[in-house]
Amino acid sequence: MQNLDVAPTQESYDDGESEWNSNNSIDLFDLASAAGRLAGNLNNKPGALDDFFNKLKGLEHEWYEAEKRFNKLRMENDVLNNQLMHERTKCAVYQKKLRFIQDNQKNFEKLKEVYLAMKQQECKSSTLDVCEQACQTVDYGTGQFESKAVATMSTFSCDKECLTKYHGNVLQSDSMIAIRRSELTDAHENLQLLKDMIKTREFTWSVNVQREESMKEQIRLLEEEKRSLDTVVRMKDVELKAMKNMKSQNPIEQQDNVNNMKRIIGKLSQRLRDLEKLERSGRLQRILDDREEEVVKEIECGDFVPQRPQVLKTQMGRTGA
Repeated sequence: MQNLDVAPTQESYDDGESEWNSNNSIDLFDLASAAGRLAGNLNNKPGALDDFFNKLKGLEHEWYEAEKRFNKLRMENDVLNNQLMHERTKCAVYQKKLRFIQDNQKNFEKLKEVYLAMKQQECKSSTLDVCEQACQTVDYGTGQFESKAVATMSTFSCDKECLTKYHGNVLQSDSMIAIRRSELTDAHENLQLLKDMIKTREFTWSVNVQREESMKEQIRLLEEEKRSLDTVVRMKDVELKAMKNMKSQNPIEQQDNVNNMKRIIGKLSQRLRDLEKLERSGRLQRILDDREEEVVKEIECGDFVPQRPQVLKTQMGRTGA
């Protein structure tokens, strides 16, 4: 038989949320600032480019860590679901036991009444035989009783008192009956056993009621915790989707992004040299086209998200042409 008191195996995930809050240091502003330094620092282009690449590597590492934490939260949610199903199963079993005890309690009371009625009938049927044997032992000449008769008659008073106490509604107060000592002892023992069984059943019933209330409270708390975890998982799904949109997993697209940034840097360097020549000659022209100026503004405002490499590549190809 399955032991319902043994809970499923689980691990501690209490620090999952705190770990997420403490380690979730993804800052796109730093990446945009690095891109801005890469575009503006023409004197130290290799250093700025390395800084930009380091920011990209850091972002990739943090995304990987966020995915691991998300998987841990999902595992925790599965464990809590298993615990909830286990507790529901235990609660159903306890409810069946409680109903069984309640039904048996009623049947037991009926059985007790039948047992007492049967004992009363046995007492009534055995009274005549015992009294007849006692009367036949009387010696009317000497007025003495034989030992058996005396012992039997001496027990009448106490037996009568006990029976009148418990069954006064059946026997008359002036009646005299006689029963065997062993039967009376057995009746007292059986009655005491019945009382003990009744007390045990009542105690068990009260304990089961308290346990059922405790199980209901635990189930309610587990359901609330499950709802909160579902909310956390949905939030993490949204964050992971946003992170995947910001950073593509395709290495070819990443390389295209890097190549586009290199082309922009090369064009900026060339345009800067041309601008210096034009300033010396007194003529000016635009350094960047509309699309390139829009990218530079996004970098300066910190809103640049490298998620459209194909569009940027097309613009760069059209500008280069």
